[in-house]
Amino acid sequence: MNQQPALSTRYIERLAQRYPAEHIAELAYNWRLAELAHQPGKQIPYVRLNKGASETPPVLYVPGFTEGIVAKAPFAAELAMNELDVILPDQNRRKVQRNPKGKKDATHAQALNYLSVLESEELTNSPVDVVTHSYGSLIFDDMHKVAETRGWTAFDKAVVIMLAPGGTNENETAWHLGRRFLAMIRSEGKRTPKDFPDEGGEMFKAGRRHALANPGRLAREVWELKTKHVDYERLVSSGLAHMAILGYAEDVLYPEDVYRSAIEKAVSAGVSYATPIELSEWSDGQPRMGIHATHNDEQFNPRRVANAVAEILQLNHS
Repeated sequence: MNQQPALSTRYIERLAQRYPAEHIAELAYNWRLAELAHQPGKQIPYVRLNKGASETPPVLYVPGFTEGIVAKAPFAAELAMNELDVILPDQNRRKVQRNPKGKKDATHAQALNYLSVLESEELTNSPVDVVTHSYGSLIFDDMHKVAETRGWTAFDKAVVIMLAPGGTNENETAWHLGRRFLAMIRSEGKRTPKDFPDEGGEMFKAGRRHALANPGRLAREVWELKTKHVDYERLVSSGLAHMAILGYAEDVLYPEDVYRSAIEKAVSAGVSYATPIELSEWSDGQPRMGIHATHNDEQFNPRRVANAVAEILQLNHS
């Protein structure tokens, strides 16, 4: 604990303008370290906000492609402002593990990493809710399988909320995924209103560091984003308390028209689907609703998404 964080003084000051000191202390000065049994001697950093203070189960955020504490700190803080107990992991970019079939599997490696965070917090057999983003949805699908194999009960009655989930388009191709990814980068780089813009590029740089730390692993993750699919029907039938997908209104990476048929099947299986909106106004008087909600809306407009997530969790635990 108390690892020197990868947050600049300027970033900490920006967070402090919006969030209370106790949340800033965890995000900036109290990074925890989970030991990785599958990689002896290696660890994964994470933070926990509001530990034990929530009336609902702890919420584990499962990061997406190259994401970690730096990029998702505002979202974790906003969830904590909704009186949730929040666990936000970073990344370990070392070895790619082999899955139960003996094949190298980057998604499985990530799953083992984040399950180690639950072990570190002694939550393997305590109720845990889950929020995933993008690639994190594929990772959680694998986490759930591993937890079942190990006999863990953490996810048995979980509320699982997938934000702009990857692994949903049934007809994904490398060309279309790559083209949409570039369009996503352009859409988020535009000078559009954001509650928490990436000033100084710290969020982007943190993701780039994760990406370049292991290029081979990065390539596998990209390939698996194209080839793997979330098994919504299996997850729903496993005994989860509730499963929801939140799609973002202006997400060009996973727009509704790309994965509509898969979403319809998921809804038929029992998954709920919604789009987060906010009823307040931008500074120019324009209604927020779902405007400027790009692929990382939880990062740039954390209040909009955190409020929707908190409402779903609270409704399912009332």
